Amino acid sequence: MDVINLINNISNDNIPYKHSDLIHISNIDSNQLKIFLKAWKDIPKTRKLDLLRKFIFLSEENIELDFSQIFINLLNDKNSEVIKLSLEGLWEYEGREIIDPIINLTHKNHTNEVRISAIALLGTFIVHALDKKIIQRDANKIANQLKSIFKNEKDLNIQAQALEAMSPYKDNETNLLINQAYKSDYNTLKKSAIFSMGQSNDETWLSNILSELKSNNLSFRFEAINAYAKLCNSNNISPISNLLTDDEQEIRLASLNAIGIIGGENAKKLLRKASKSTDSILSKTATEILKNISFEENSSIFSQAEINL
Repeated sequence: MDVINLINNISNDNIPYKHSDLIHISNIDSNQLKIFLKAWKDIPKTRKLDLLRKFIFLSEENIELDFSQIFINLLNDKNSEVIKLSLEGLWEYEGREIIDPIINLTHKNHTNEVRISAIALLGTFIVHALDKKIIQRDANKIANQLKSIFKNEKDLNIQAQALEAMSPYKDNETNLLINQAYKSDYNTLKKSAIFSMGQSNDETWLSNILSELKSNNLSFRFEAINAYAKLCNSNNISPISNLLTDDEQEIRLASLNAIGIIGGENAKKLLRKASKSTDSILSKTATEILKNISFEENSSIFSQAEINL
């Protein structure tokens, strides 16, 4: 298919396009990209947003499809909805060249929605640093920006997002900020602090998390369950199993998922018991978790067999 003609067609709001046509815009070269960006200026807003959502959907359905260069170039778009969708489209992107443009989008001259999305995306690069996918200098720059946002921002939602994004970054200051948020009078910050404790991979937070498992606040209990599942390495599921009879279904389901993550024979016993529950949603969830555990165990066995061969 002629990609140039396709680009010209999708820029015309009067010409319908097929979902499958957009596949041909994946991995476009620099010349095609210039033509696309020129055509983009005249595309109506609703069509722009529709195209971006479809690009995101297609790239999620097929990892071989790559619209990243389009998303990167649209980070400079004048429309905040376009920028926000472009940030979403770059969620799996690991190239360091987008770090500075994303940092710029966290500044106060952008909408809160764009700033929150940009902060969340910076958080993925903190994780990349742990996996040695980006250099430490970049990780330090990102962490410093996130810390600065947390310290100087007045909007609690932006503060909370900055804390969550920086939480895997291991240093004393990050721990101090998590603790500061945890002790604050704002539930939004305390909830993010509990989440961040789990993301920190630091078992020193376990006592706080165990305390929050008994909290009267549903959102605190929920975050504590997930945090406990990430930090608990001892297969000790008893603090979570007690919540399988919680009054709130959201908590019961979160507990089941946490038990599946922690794993071990006791976990499977609890899941089998829950799969026979009269609560159909609880039963179905437990059954699905057991299937996933079985699949992962079988895959591990097959992988080991291949290694032995």
